[in-house]
Amino acid sequence: MQVRSLPCEKYPEEGIMSITYRPSKKGNYHSFNYRLCIAGETELVELYDHLGAREQVLYLL
Repeated sequence: MQVRSLPCEKYPEEGIMSITYRPSKKGNYHSFNYRLCIAGETELVELYDHLGAREQVLYLL
């Protein structure tokens, strides 16, 4: 799954604490939850911009 690896493009794997995956009941979409160690607001904004620019990502919360 390409979406699973998107944060790894921007941050080293050591900064990713956990990734959880859950498919929808009908299998129409996939939900990913990432726990990341981010140093500040600037890095968080960069990550949201990076993920939001991908066509595979529909929503960011």
